[in-house]
Amino acid sequence: MKSFQYRQFKNRLVRIATIIADGKCRVTYAANLKEFSRSSINRAVIAVEKGRTLGKVCRRELYTKDNKEAISGVIRIESLTGVSYSVTQTKRLMESVLTDRKIRSGEEEDQEVKISKSTPYSFVKRNPDLKTSIPHKDYIQRLSVSSKQSLHPFFSLLRSLHDFHKYSTLLIFNTDEFSFRLFDNTKQLVVHPLDVSVGFSKTPINKPNSTLVVAVAADCYYFLSFVLCPSKKQPTEMKVLLSPQLHAWADNDGWMTDALFARYAEKILLPGIVLKRKLLEMNEERCLLLLNSHPSRAQPDL
Repeated sequence: MKSFQYRQFKNRLVRIATIIADGKCRVTYAANLKEFSRSSINRAVIAVEKGRTLGKVCRRELYTKDNKEAISGVIRIESLTGVSYSVTQTKRLMESVLTDRKIRSGEEEDQEVKISKSTPYSFVKRNPDLKTSIPHKDYIQRLSVSSKQSLHPFFSLLRSLHDFHKYSTLLIFNTDEFSFRLFDNTKQLVVHPLDVSVGFSKTPINKPNSTLVVAVAADCYYFLSFVLCPSKKQPTEMKVLLSPQLHAWADNDGWMTDALFARYAEKILLPGIVLKRKLLEMNEERCLLLLNSHPSRAQPDL
């Protein structure tokens, strides 16, 4: 079993199958070693004789290179045209590719191959151009504009501003919010993150929503955070989550508005920045506050 000419096979089952196929060993002897089952050895021998690529169980490789490119190509084309492929749809697509290959080749498989629920996830994991995601409306809008061409002018201006004023990392701040949906009827989609236009199903505005608002400094110092709850009073279940660093504000719909951002800036964000400058004894140095492009930020009075 370990003769020198067969040591090139790292997979021991492949090595055994090759020796048997060469007529230098019998299946019965290999099976008596009880290292592999007789059925696994027989499958491996057939695969070696037909020159097939062997997996861990020595079955025929599920998809050829052309099959994989065809599946990925269909998903990408549909994504560019505004159609999202769910994981279930990806599974059906993979099944149809196998069926078409069997019809075109006119050959019967040694064993019927069934696509399991995990197969689409494995396919996406092995394909660096794909990923599964549960998209949010805000993410869709960001993906549609996030490209090197659109972001380069912003970073160029930011670099010039920073070089001129030389902000201390202790005085660079950023505030942002994260919306999360309060319902469970979501589905994972297979997407191409590098595409400029992605075929996501957008989150309806009228669905229940909550918003987490945070602010941090470049040195990891963070201010009081709060959650906007879509109710007229503070939910009971939120009380166990609250702390001196996390508050809850009751709001009718749970979305950030001009009035809420003004209240947040006046009550939490700007006083927090002033307090930190005093603690650091850096009252005369300039601060840099980074804001995103949310419409609620467009308030010159603030």
